[in-house]
Amino acid sequence: MAILSMTVALVLALRVLSRREFLLTISVAFRVVLIATLLVALAVPSVGLVDENYQTGALKGLFVHRNLLAFMALVALATFLVVRRYRSHRASFFDIGLAVVCLAGAQSQTVFISAAATTLLVLMLRWTRRYSGFTRVLLGTASSCAVGLLVYLAIFAFADIASSLGRDSTLTGRTDVWPAVLEQIARTPILGLGWNAPWREGQPETQRMWRAAGFKMYHSHDGYLDMLLQLGVVGLGLMSIVLVVTLIVGIASYVGRGDELAVWSTSCAIVLVMVNLTESPSTNFFGHFVLVSAFLLARQRKPVATVSYRPVFLEGAR
Repeated sequence: MAILSMTVALVLALRVLSRREFLLTISVAFRVVLIATLLVALAVPSVGLVDENYQTGALKGLFVHRNLLAFMALVALATFLVVRRYRSHRASFFDIGLAVVCLAGAQSQTVFISAAATTLLVLMLRWTRRYSGFTRVLLGTASSCAVGLLVYLAIFAFADIASSLGRDSTLTGRTDVWPAVLEQIARTPILGLGWNAPWREGQPETQRMWRAAGFKMYHSHDGYLDMLLQLGVVGLGLMSIVLVVTLIVGIASYVGRGDELAVWSTSCAIVLVMVNLTESPSTNFFGHFVLVSAFLLARQRKPVATVSYRPVFLEGAR
């Protein structure tokens, strides 16, 4: 019901707000959350900073884990960069700096790699826009292959990548988690255990995975495995379709029609594809919000909203 309600709310919001207004609205929300995160870390370090043996001192602020903060900070950064042309230079500089500080403070190597891959793709797509015809198709194909290569390396060369980043080749125990999760997935492959059904104390399936891994964990550390675990092949198939459609439509709008706002959907889709390799953003509510928002914005063509109401803080936007 929560997922359904969020999806319906986003559909209705984008019937009221244009894409520009929607992005300006969520940029305000991101600013508030990131400022509150830094204030919590400054005022109550025992709450706002990681105090475990691994990554001691990393920023987590309002979030239960620093990787969740890093994921939100990256999406926020993409949002701030897209809407900067509609806001003052001072406000844009402040917000971009805020997102960068939170992203760096979270110390999430997975999100750093995702940020680099997303930046590379967007720059290549921007370069591709200068050409037309066969040249554009060729460069677009090269861009897609580059992203595919990054994904391949992230999956099959994770040991070398982890070692180069100063981490152990098991990706902090992830390779112990994945076999335990795969064993459970084989038991309920079609529909899974249900949305957010696993990872709860007392659940027989959860206890079995904890015993197999040798320690307690509260997600699969892989968005695709977690989707299979929770919603089975059906859920993973739907998520994959939404991601692929968002990428195709977003890239076509950005490269083919010069739609600058479409780069937000493209960036968010790439971030989700990459971060899902070692984290589980698509199976939490914020990840679902990003996925559905990117999909809906990629498909939206209205330059302005169809109703007269505007939030007060949007009235001054250029």
